[in-house]
Amino acid sequence: ASAGVDKTVRVWNAEGKSLGTLERHTAAIRALAWSPSGTQLATGGNDEQVIVWDARKLVEQRTLPGAMPVTALAWATVGGQPAVACGYSDAGVTVVNAASGELMAMVNKGDSRGWYQTTALAWMPGKQPRLLSGVHYMTQLWDAVQAESLQRQIVPGGATDVFPTAGGTLAVARSNDRTVRFWDPAGGSLRGVILEEGDAIAAISTTGDVKFHKDEDPKLIAIVETDEGQKTIPLADLAKLHGWKNNAKVMKLPTKN
Repeated sequence: ASAGVDKTVRVWNAEGKSLGTLERHTAAIRALAWSPSGTQLATGGNDEQVIVWDARKLVEQRTLPGAMPVTALAWATVGGQPAVACGYSDAGVTVVNAASGELMAMVNKGDSRGWYQTTALAWMPGKQPRLLSGVHYMTQLWDAVQAESLQRQIVPGGATDVFPTAGGTLAVARSNDRTVRFWDPAGGSLRGVILEEGDAIAAISTTGDVKFHKDEDPKLIAIVETDEGQKTIPLADLAKLHGWKNNAKVMKLPTKN
């Protein structure tokens, strides 16, 4: 399935043949998610509503309540109920029953005064309902029932995708800074960073396996490519040696070596 600024949802088969177009949204569609069975589809966008579709008959089933533009969706079965996690433009996250429309959990209330939004959502496998979220430069692991933040990791360029791997033993975030970051959702430590080849000569990361309290901002280091190979240095040294002048919380890549 695909959707976008034309306000339509298009469904395709594996050979690329169009199976139909769904039209009901009144503004750009920014997120979609398949049900675990693959028979239903949830879509949401700037018209502040989430629509559940019958993907076999290509008809609308119901509209779920919303109060902000929808920026991310993820579908799972929680406690035997069809649960759609909804991310919003104010960084809020809710879990809604896809069958009844009832609110199952308010994971994160959000803040309409902020300029960041929920950019990605994914359910972690396992018996405990855990939800990964990407909000600007942070990914967080939530207890989706208790609305408690369990762990978090920095994502300097802003998370564009989050998903579990290795059976849920690792959480993965793809970022606008051309990196893919693997971290341990149990302990919260960074386990690896893939740097995409390109013009970037530095990236910001947490200090490896150093843990930090969920309510405290993590200390940051820089991973810098030099003639001798890759080195990790404190941000203060990056500023002194390479002309770094940005606020660390802004997390822009330097433009010169």
